[in-house]
Amino acid sequence: MTKKELYQSRDSFGTALVVAIIDDFGVEALNWEPETIELELHEKYGQSAAPWNLDRFHAASSLMTTNLFFTSLTAFNAVCSTLSFDTPIDGEFVPASLPEVVWGLTEARLLLGSEEELEMSFHRSIRLYVGKLLEEDGVLNPPEILNFAQMTKLGDPDLQLIADMPDLTAMFEANQAATKQDLEAGMLQRAVTLLAQVGGLDLDSSDLATFHDKIGHLLQETDNARTPATTRS
Repeated sequence: MTKKELYQSRDSFGTALVVAIIDDFGVEALNWEPETIELELHEKYGQSAAPWNLDRFHAASSLMTTNLFFTSLTAFNAVCSTLSFDTPIDGEFVPASLPEVVWGLTEARLLLGSEEELEMSFHRSIRLYVGKLLEEDGVLNPPEILNFAQMTKLGDPDLQLIADMPDLTAMFEANQAATKQDLEAGMLQRAVTLLAQVGGLDLDSSDLATFHDKIGHLLQETDNARTPATTRS
């Protein structure tokens, strides 16, 4: 895929757009104003990127140029939703879903690196928010990428009631495992697609080795996490 095609496609990932923009204009472009990006793209290609791709690019680049993803619940929510191909609505807070949060965190890992540093950086409001999403989906043993979440229902007497009834416990744990596996499988599928997109870009100078290594590590890690899970019929 050419960069011009990437800029117009509805399937372009934020990480791929960051790679393409850096290849075209250098790392300094990550700090440019949105209007500057549009003008530079228009001058180079005769047209700017599609609006949805400008949104995804700015969501991804904000991970690398600010700490708002870690300190502002509003920014965290907007970045996760936008990177997951949702269309942001100005002035409205539309809660990101659990799969959207998982994918936003996945791209943050790819662009920023160390999982340990990411987990230690989130504001308490974001930890509680993700914990609430997990609790609403009945996932008390979340995927590793969500280990930073802060639960509030772990002392709920209803959970102890379940623990005291073996049949209910087995059903509860099976449902949790299935939900966790679905989240990890969705992340894996998207990561494979992103890897193919970045690897297939027609670039002038960018070295993709770092992105291949990061994504390859993520795929291996996710595959290892899914191996022990019981396959559902």
